[in-house]
Amino acid sequence: MPQNAYGDANGQTVFTHGVEMGVARAASRDLEQSTNALIDALAQGNPDLQPASRPRSVSLANRQGIATALSNRSATGGQEQVGVYTTFLSDGSLFYLLTIVPREEANEYAPAFQRVAQSLRLNDR
Repeated sequence: MPQNAYGDANGQTVFTHGVEMGVARAASRDLEQSTNALIDALAQGNPDLQPASRPRSVSLANRQGIATALSNRSATGGQEQVGVYTTFLSDGSLFYLLTIVPREEANEYAPAFQRVAQSLRLNDR
């Protein structure tokens, strides 16, 4: 992780470069609807979070997934690029992978983020 990529800014913990993975309760059995609900939840704490492109279908851990590019104002200033990748787990939960990087460094980090996404294995079946 780059120096100063994680820490406190304006009273909140932030990271400016990195990958976050997690599981969320799915809003429905429709992947697009559940992805939109996750993005809406992320936007509650990030009011400047905006779509940067249309969602696209992807393969994530050998499953049908959705990738969505977002733009956000960074807590440290400037703009950041946020990638949201989602797929369903066998129990119906929504698995997500977020990538965050300053917009001007997006091309530099894209290969590393792609390797993370391609190496992902989910063993819930």
